Amino acid sequence: MVESTFQLSSDGTASLDEMYPEYANMTDAEYMDEMASLMMPNMLEYIFAGIFFFQMIVGVFGNTLVVYVVAKNRNMWGTRCVESWSPEFQRNYQLAQTVFTFLIPLGIITGLCTHMVIILRRKELQLGERQIQSRKRATNMLITVVCVFFLCYAPVHLSNLFISFDVHIDFEDENLIAIRKFIPRALSYSSCMINPILYNFMCERFRREMKRAFCFGQQKKDSKKNLRIRYSSLTGPTYC
Repeated sequence: MVESTFQLSSDGTASLDEMYPEYANMTDAEYMDEMASLMMPNMLEYIFAGIFFFQMIVGVFGNTLVVYVVAKNRNMWGTRCVESWSPEFQRNYQLAQTVFTFLIPLGIITGLCTHMVIILRRKELQLGERQIQSRKRATNMLITVVCVFFLCYAPVHLSNLFISFDVHIDFEDENLIAIRKFIPRALSYSSCMINPILYNFMCERFRREMKRAFCFGQQKKDSKKNLRIRYSSLTGPTYC
């Protein structure tokens, strides 16, 4: 258990003024300015954002250029690139790709999430009801993360393995063939989109603040008086 220098109430919370007395003498305007400055991204975050933005621009421009060139040259229509290697090498390559980019990462995140769930469910820790509910939500999120990873990447790897080992599932309807090819790839690409949504919407504070942000007619409460810090022996103080 982590020792603290402040008194916790029975529900495991402490007021902001008790945790940080330097904020007690601030005016509301000074307090909001201080909070805004703390939430502003630093230089390193700006650099990372710039790198990702540059990659996005290059990707959009490159793919647009390819589409434009192909659209202008009818002799390229129907042309596709294929690997020039033996069927045996293709199978070995696909097996290695599945092992190193799917099975091993799946095993790692499953092991780490299982370890975290075991820690969160330790019964010898004396916890309040609110902390127990918080740990249950964290456990559910960890399990969901593993399931989403599996569901997003398993179909595309299975599809590639079927192709490499000449396992054909014949469909007479061309629409079904297109769907069979589209769904696995769409799921694999959607993983990076699903994770942020998953992490945010499974967070109670995010849902609460989102409701508050869209309730324009609701009278806003004083943020300084209502900000609390939840203290956890596992994760330390958490703003809520």
